Amino acid sequence: MNDDFCCFYCGRVLPKSECSSEHIIPACLGATLDKTGTRLVCKDCNTKAGKDVDLPFCRDWIIESKRFFEGVVSRGKRPSTKVGRINWERPEQVEVYFLEHKVIAYRFRITSGESCVLFGSIGQQATPEAVDVVKKSLKDRFSNHRVINPGTEKTDQERDVIGAIEAMGRNLKLTMSADVTAWDRAVVKMGLGLSCLYFGEEFARSQQADHLRSFLWESDPNKRDEIPLHGSAGFLSQKESKLSRIFHEDKGVHTFCLMEIGSKIGFFAGFFGEFENYLEVDSVGTFCGRLPGALMRGAVWIVDPKKKETIGPVPLEELIQRRTEERHRTLERDFSQVNQSPKDLKENP
Repeated sequence: MNDDFCCFYCGRVLPKSECSSEHIIPACLGATLDKTGTRLVCKDCNTKAGKDVDLPFCRDWIIESKRFFEGVVSRGKRPSTKVGRINWERPEQVEVYFLEHKVIAYRFRITSGESCVLFGSIGQQATPEAVDVVKKSLKDRFSNHRVINPGTEKTDQERDVIGAIEAMGRNLKLTMSADVTAWDRAVVKMGLGLSCLYFGEEFARSQQADHLRSFLWESDPNKRDEIPLHGSAGFLSQKESKLSRIFHEDKGVHTFCLMEIGSKIGFFAGFFGEFENYLEVDSVGTFCGRLPGALMRGAVWIVDPKKKETIGPVPLEELIQRRTEERHRTLERDFSQVNQSPKDLKENP
């Protein structure tokens, strides 16, 4: 049995030769393997999670937009950001992407089934240099698409679509929608993975873990909706009272926390300090006693996506105390500066 392991994502007991390195929190969010990674995931689950869970979530327009404007790269590449789909009466579906160098890409499919990308620019004609840079940076996204630019030979349908886009001008109307299913599955996967990582093999073999797995891998959306997950797995944006600010003042970081809620354990996920999610990972309180703290029990991971740095797991109580002390020091410093006289300010620049 020493050579076997229990896979976090499927619960099967397999030989160590079947394990692989897995980012519980996706690398595109800035997480590294040292704090939120594991080798206790089988190769099949790693491949499936990457394709069916991580990729749809990281390609969601909200996540890509935040990554784009925050300058968060993955594998050295800055993402393009899908702004939305043109809202019009025409049958063609045209997706709009905002790229580097003030370039816009319009992706659409013509009758023959061939995918096309038209490069435009904000306020001016896209320069050949900008187009070349964009084409190189988007090999993964548009590698199988035919690029249409001024001077490129076009079909009648392509000319018709391009003319319709240009005619809309500044009146371009876009429909933007988030992939709620992708957010649901991503939050459940992270909650399951970090719980297994923190509580160990006992949780990985537990009924609570199986309950999360049943949601994670259910392909039928109707059956998935019938699985009673408590909390709000999916994107939530709140203008006030963001829980993530308790953990870290910088709104650009991600926070993940296993916390005691009465006799239960909840999983909190905050992305970029803006989108907050809550999920109940333990419905009977079996593992509550494993969480650190006295008055406030829980363990927190903080991921800085720009620096590619992760701290944690830190006891929730300790982290809140640390943040409180930092706020007090900031307030004292601001108060002392406000109450300095002009003479003091000159002597103490």
